[in-house]
Amino acid sequence: MMFYHGSPVGGLTELKPSATKHFGKPKQVCMTSLRVMALLYLIDNFEYTYGYDKTGQIYYEEYYPNSLQKLYQGKSGYLYVCETGEYDGTEIPNEYVSPNPVKILSWEYIPDAFEAIQTAANNGEIILRSYEELSENTHKMVKDWYARDIKKKELWKTPSPYAAYLKENYPEIWNKTILEIDTKE
Repeated sequence: MMFYHGSPVGGLTELKPSATKHFGKPKQVCMTSLRVMALLYLIDNFEYTYGYDKTGQIYYEEYYPNSLQKLYQGKSGYLYVCETGEYDGTEIPNEYVSPNPVKILSWEYIPDAFEAIQTAANNGEIILRSYEELSENTHKMVKDWYARDIKKKELWKTPSPYAAYLKENYPEIWNKTILEIDTKE
């Protein structure tokens, strides 16, 4: 089995355990057995809106219009092939972790992450679901998630990259949530 790691950082010869910025996972090296899944991690982002259907097929969903293109187009990264090992699987299909450093066997420079993901979709490796294709239930779920996050983390009080990201890409959710908070206070 091949193990991949996607990163915006080039020149790595070994992956060292680290804590993820956004997901609260322990210090570890994260890898995947799916090349296309690693492509989704070529950029540093606040959300990775992929999942798996009942058949095990990976998909990416746009939670706001043209998000795939906006997030990935023109952004480059490095796709690393890691040494084979006895890594622990996680609750996420095709994700593996190691508490120890992992050597890199080879790497590939990806000049445009969007184009690489589109090519993978054209080859049937991933299903891309546009914002317009998503169900009303999915749109409601996304609105509820981010409204809850804005409130719980009190994102309107302290400027941060995450708050700016939500305000820019989910303005309707941001404004409605802030209005609800102002009305209650």
